[in-house]
Amino acid sequence: MKARNHGRKSDEKDEMRHGPTSYVKQNSGFIFDKIGWLSGHAFLDLGCGRGDYSLHASEIVGDDGVVLAVDKYDYITDDLAKWLKSHGVGNVRTMAADMTEHLDVGGVVFDSCMAATALYLLDLDTFGVHVFKEVRRLLKPGGVFAVIEFSMKNSSYGPPLKARVVPEEFKALAQEAGFAESEFHYMENQYLMLFHTPVA
Repeated sequence: MKARNHGRKSDEKDEMRHGPTSYVKQNSGFIFDKIGWLSGHAFLDLGCGRGDYSLHASEIVGDDGVVLAVDKYDYITDDLAKWLKSHGVGNVRTMAADMTEHLDVGGVVFDSCMAATALYLLDLDTFGVHVFKEVRRLLKPGGVFAVIEFSMKNSSYGPPLKARVVPEEFKALAQEAGFAESEFHYMENQYLMLFHTPVA
């Protein structure tokens, strides 16, 4: 499938898209290849921020697929929705919701979900297992949950070291929620963990 160009640039200045992003800091093609995206898939982007990962996913899933971009702050999802409309992107929906609560996604069952540099912001002791169980509920059997977070080494960007999360903590949360770890990859200053839901 030929990728569509929505006018995205890594250094794009766009007044209608606000929020932090880690997208420009890594090889997003590598990440998407590891997740195993296909045309027609449904993708959930938790803590979407300005929506760079959602836009990349929209090019892969195509017109037969769907992307749901979720962020806690409605000003972020409202800005992203305006950008999507102005650029004719019809396969991405936005939703303002708190991932620590029940997510009403209208009955959509997803092939994959990503939380990119978003989980470290949560109180994982309180909400971590709930978030992983909620993602598992929303994924198909064999679905993939991709977690991207900052590694425990000093870097010129990202949160302070005390706010970062070691991979073992996510692995424990995923196991408690019924996921199986499939892959782990170190990236520059960050890491990627992939978890699968059991196949029925």
